[in-house]
Amino acid sequence: MGFWSPHAEYNPDDKRFYVYAWFTKGTEKKVFYVGKGTGNRVKHILTEIRQYEENTGKYKGQRYKELQDKFGIDYEILIDGVTEYEAEIYEYCMMREYTKQGEILLNFVDMPLDYEELKDTNTDLHPEIEVDKYYRRYLGYNETPQFDKINIDNLLRAYIYGNWQTNTKECIAEKEKIKQWIQAAGGRVYASIGKRTKCIIVQGKYSLENFVDSDESNREIYSAWDVLEFIENHPLVDEILIRDKRVN
Repeated sequence: MGFWSPHAEYNPDDKRFYVYAWFTKGTEKKVFYVGKGTGNRVKHILTEIRQYEENTGKYKGQRYKELQDKFGIDYEILIDGVTEYEAEIYEYCMMREYTKQGEILLNFVDMPLDYEELKDTNTDLHPEIEVDKYYRRYLGYNETPQFDKINIDNLLRAYIYGNWQTNTKECIAEKEKIKQWIQAAGGRVYASIGKRTKCIIVQGKYSLENFVDSDESNREIYSAWDVLEFIENHPLVDEILIRDKRVN
């Protein structure tokens, strides 16, 4: 079944704990967080919303605020007066039950996972603009975003996006090939996204949040695989040199 087990020691005399669930209001109740705690722990969602509102560098409350603004949110106590050991078991069971019912819990998006599910995690690193289930479940986002068609002028002012998943020999070699071609064509690959960056070349998965931010800043988003195909078909094409007046 999996490798999960409670971390707390069983203390039958300490029954201060409870398990709670936060949900959206409206015509359809959607549970988005399940947790355990004592005292006022249940209200941490409101604290994180406030921290996000006061300091945009703290993004933990961003999605909670989106749900609060769109639907209104509230919580309920699922069980009270139990030990921490019992609360952990009940919390885990309720997380699994809600996810089986199709809920997307924001403790960790699409969690909990058990060992068998982890073994089956998709390791395909083809470039993809990824719409996580939060957007589909809560915000009704049903589109499939597409990468932009390559514009050579924008390609020559690039930032190559990757993450820990793309730290493989294959991805590193792809990145170096793209970088060398752009530099040989008189372009530049930036170490970070700046005002002069005209495109982002994506290796692996690229979140919808990043995609929306890039679209708002008028930067085009290219698939690394599309760029590699473009390079194969345009080995430092003459029109680049003519455009830059490097040949008569």
